[in-house]
Amino acid sequence: MLFSHNHGHGCAYGYFVCIGRHGKSNDYDLPYISAEEIEHHLEDYYDNMVIDERTMHSVYKALLAAAKKRNARALQRDAPISSRSESFRPLAHCLDNSGCD
Repeated sequence: MLFSHNHGHGCAYGYFVCIGRHGKSNDYDLPYISAEEIEHHLEDYYDNMVIDERTMHSVYKALLAAAKKRNARALQRDAPISSRSESFRPLAHCLDNSGCD
């Protein structure tokens, strides 16, 4: 499947199409499917989906681990910015337009 964003008729829209059909390398005859239509079908599917307790716990643990990892990377990335911003603290009063002396 190939996903594409296109612009036309004054708006942008996304759609899926078979990459073989797009490249004319097969005789697949289904035209594009809008991302909106796929989203609607996924919502219907998820409305009927039942997740057992074990799977929920496993997904929860994986999401929690991913969130902690992402937060740790963000803190590591932003640490140099925080330390540099401390050096500007003596000039903070200049921001209220009262002037710097």
